[in-house]
Amino acid sequence: MERVSADRAAGRTWRRVRIVSVPPSDYTRYGIEVARLSVKAGEDIGYLDRAAAERLGLAPYDAWLLDAARLVHLHFSDADDTFVGAELVISDGSARRRTRARRVSDRGRRKAPCGTPPA
Repeated sequence: MERVSADRAAGRTWRRVRIVSVPPSDYTRYGIEVARLSVKAGEDIGYLDRAAAERLGLAPYDAWLLDAARLVHLHFSDADDTFVGAELVISDGSARRRTRARRVSDRGRRKAPCGTPPA
């Protein structure tokens, strides 16, 4: 959280869209609860339900969008949604699709206060 806070103080933005199943698994609910610490530190986290992600052509995993050409895919187990690793992806169109997902998530947040994840 110190890194997020320091980056935010320096004017950098931390944003991510979490793709979640509805209803969320226990691990996803835990992740949403823990994410409140990141949000408090300055990270902007949006939530997108899996069906909307599929309509946008997104693979079913979270990502940190670093800039217009780079993102980090976060991989989770299909069995229980536990974190299994991360992968840096550069210029394969994923960043563009994630930017689109960010806009969809932002529109959803205007309807659900505070980026409330789907229940």
